[in-house]
Amino acid sequence: MQGRYGYVLSEPVVILGKGRQCVVKLATSTRYQTPRKVAIKINLPSRSSARESEILFKLNHENVVEIFDYFVFQDHSYIVLALAENGDMRNFVRQRGRLGEALALKMCEQIFEGVAYLHDTASVAHCDLKCENVLVDEREDVKIADFGLAVEIAVGSNGTSQPRRTSNSRNHGDSQNGVSDSCSSRAESISPIPQGIASLGGSPAYAAPEVLDSRVTDLRAADVWSAGVITFFILTTYLPFGCYGNKNIREAMNRPLRWPRPLKQVKKSDRTFVQSALVLKPSERPTARALLERLQRMQPSTS
Repeated sequence: MQGRYGYVLSEPVVILGKGRQCVVKLATSTRYQTPRKVAIKINLPSRSSARESEILFKLNHENVVEIFDYFVFQDHSYIVLALAENGDMRNFVRQRGRLGEALALKMCEQIFEGVAYLHDTASVAHCDLKCENVLVDEREDVKIADFGLAVEIAVGSNGTSQPRRTSNSRNHGDSQNGVSDSCSSRAESISPIPQGIASLGGSPAYAAPEVLDSRVTDLRAADVWSAGVITFFILTTYLPFGCYGNKNIREAMNRPLRWPRPLKQVKKSDRTFVQSALVLKPSERPTARALLERLQRMQPSTS
């Protein structure tokens, strides 16, 4: 591939990330007057990689990773993406530790900006939102990435969202949750879960309860839960339900959230926001747009 399509892999090879079936490498694009660094996702040719590139080419939002090119060469497919210099959110937070509230809220707002765009404008459900799939660029802005499990959705008149046919409720919290966000109308009919979501390595920690139960009613609601888990991680540096064993994770969802001690380490308004995203019953979970509007009204403390 070196140079043939206008891209040269870095020497020595720099691995930016790895998945079960793919690797992301640093490269330089020679297609511009001034060479620019890019990320190339290399995979075996498959319908999923072709579908991922097709979806990415349809997307245009500042909080969604930008795709430059897609091609198949010899035995591999190549998706050329904008480089996120600060890596993924998981490593960013682990390297930086607890983020300042202003930066944390900015990043959370950008995540929900991206998810709301996917759901409301692009009619796409990501289906695998997790810290490893949220990238951070050199300006510390967020880019949602890895659309390998994403699906275009058809939204029914009753509010449910299902994959488009082409190629007893309780909230988490401490003593008070104060959740008042409006929720979208979501029907109780069961829609099939896209194959592979519940079994992806690393994803169950971010999966909504209905995903772990294989009873998905709305793919958008499942995305909202995952975004809420990411928000919890950004605010606390750890995952709310652990990360090992579907059964253990599912059982932890029925218990109050495990916030840092003392509680003042995370503002009550921030805790309440996370609780509103992590409503167990998907039909009562706010939409990404409703949560975004709530985030936009929140202000970081000045103390």
